[in-house]
Amino acid sequence: MRKHSLFARLFLIFIGFVLLVVLSFSVSFWFFHEKPYQGVAQKNLTNYTDLLIEKIGTPPDLSMAQKIADENDLLIVIEGPGMLYRSSGQKIPKKKLELMEKFPPSMRHKVYRHKKNFYIEVNHGWYRYTFTMIRDFKKIPPVFPIGIGVLMSFVWLLLSYQLVRRMFKSLDEIQKAAQEFAVGDFSRKLEEDGPQELKDLSASINKMANDIKEILDSKQELIIAVAHELRTPITRAKLGLEMLDDSSRKEELKEDVQEMATIVEDILEAERLKSNYTKLHKEDCFLEDLLNETIRDYFSSEKRIKLHIEAHPEISLDKNRYKIVIKNLISNALRYGSGKKVEVYLRQDSLCVRDYGEGIRSEDLPKIKDAFYRVEKSRTKNLGGIGLGLFLCGRIIEAHEHELHVDSEGLGKGSSFEVRFKA
Repeated sequence: MRKHSLFARLFLIFIGFVLLVVLSFSVSFWFFHEKPYQGVAQKNLTNYTDLLIEKIGTPPDLSMAQKIADENDLLIVIEGPGMLYRSSGQKIPKKKLELMEKFPPSMRHKVYRHKKNFYIEVNHGWYRYTFTMIRDFKKIPPVFPIGIGVLMSFVWLLLSYQLVRRMFKSLDEIQKAAQEFAVGDFSRKLEEDGPQELKDLSASINKMANDIKEILDSKQELIIAVAHELRTPITRAKLGLEMLDDSSRKEELKEDVQEMATIVEDILEAERLKSNYTKLHKEDCFLEDLLNETIRDYFSSEKRIKLHIEAHPEISLDKNRYKIVIKNLISNALRYGSGKKVEVYLRQDSLCVRDYGEGIRSEDLPKIKDAFYRVEKSRTKNLGGIGLGLFLCGRIIEAHEHELHVDSEGLGKGSSFEVRFKA
């Protein structure tokens, strides 16, 4: 078994817990069932015998002695000149009494024991008093010791739980790290301590996170490098097209080249937003003004757009980048709206673009914001797009710490794209 093994520790905690529970019940039964009902009572009798004798009086008042015996379940025996009194018919087994060494007798007091009973003998003047309890302690139910045993077991259980929780504390950190890894944050480093198995697991997760981060960084660097390199030939292609004679073919080529340029810029912008070094140029603005400006710049001739201004939120945002979000959301709604109206709702905490066109299948909804993902598998010239618009929107919205929610009731029932602002 390996040193500091997790399973060895759990086994030891389990064995220790069982032993402590057994020990707790054993001690409670011994201490509370064998001793105190008798021991405490008899000890009190030792302390109060003088008081009892004083109440009985000298010479003894037998009626008072009988009253004390009846009220306290005592057997009182008084011996003296011409007197032998017993409060009940029970006899004292004098020959079988054992003098208790752990209660050293004084000149006047002696403590004896026989089976479960204690006998306190006191010499007072010409008289000798003997006191004992009549109650049978064996018949007292062991409820109290059981309760103490249960209570102690509960305490050991809590301690064992704390020990186990402390051992597995690193699992909480691993869970938090996994949640951060799931959203692309690989900055957390796990402490490699605790039981050997958890140390090995933490080390493996740290290595995995580093490897994934290196792969993603390499991918990002490659994408940025390729996109930058594509800018030069695209620029040359644009210049070359300007030198051609005007024709319908020339216009088609110019549209294709412009589309390529847009793709390159979208890729670069998306990767910039992913970088930790890219800062947003935020400023306070009324979103209604930005919405109207975007529609005026890009959709001034479009009659299908219906605005619903329900509030006038003022938000801190990067105007140029948020303008891209509004433009792309409305463009998608018009493109896939089947010629029907597109409604834009501006509320205090959200911006929603709603179309009544083709809709989105439920299985496509989780992937709709992924890069280069398209609902229709075969790209057509009429629809256009390569699946970067929503991906870029998602990056911009995420950089503002806002949320993008996409919903659709199914094919032919339209879709809604809602941006929820940071509270």
